[in-house]
Amino acid sequence: MFWEGTSAEPNLWLNCCIDHDYAYWKGGTKKERRQADVKLSDCIEQKTHDPLLSNAVFAAVRFAASPYLSTSFRWGYGWSCTRDYGPLSPTELAEVAALEPQDIYSTPVQKPDTYFPLLPTSGNYCTDFVYRWLQKQGIDSQSILSVGEPFPSIHAENRYWIKLNSCEGGIQIVISGRTPLDCRVPQRAIDLPKYPISVFVSGSCKDVLR
Repeated sequence: MFWEGTSAEPNLWLNCCIDHDYAYWKGGTKKERRQADVKLSDCIEQKTHDPLLSNAVFAAVRFAASPYLSTSFRWGYGWSCTRDYGPLSPTELAEVAALEPQDIYSTPVQKPDTYFPLLPTSGNYCTDFVYRWLQKQGIDSQSILSVGEPFPSIHAENRYWIKLNSCEGGIQIVISGRTPLDCRVPQRAIDLPKYPISVFVSGSCKDVLR
């Protein structure tokens, strides 16, 4: 969000920003957010001896990084957009411990996307799963005309109707054991392949699937 130093010293307060980013990634209580913002401001002032700059940074993060904003730098940005202020649960603390690098000031090793938090690209985990399933069948995004919204159902399932430009008919994918609400609850990527699905294909689309 902010530059991390001066033109002469481009990384002058980089570590201040890393500490602040790490705190915002985890999220937590309203008090913890303010403490992180104060720590950032104090750190920058210690590095630069410029209270105007440190105060400006403090005001900016207080104004623009609320957890209620859908920004990539909001408080608790590592979790779902729906996460409010509040202490981290034991499960969340365990997930943080699994993801955090040994040294936050070095470039962390890229971990496989099997850990929480994972934010859905489409806003819906089940829809994301459908797109990934189609890709595994060799169907790229350019071949997909539409992926319809899940059909309403009294059962714990989500039904998707997919139209392709390469065949007549379509593909219906039923994800069982997940209600529409479940598909919007923060999940780990490791859980997504466990979705039980049923696939129904009509017309010439039968020849498209592997």
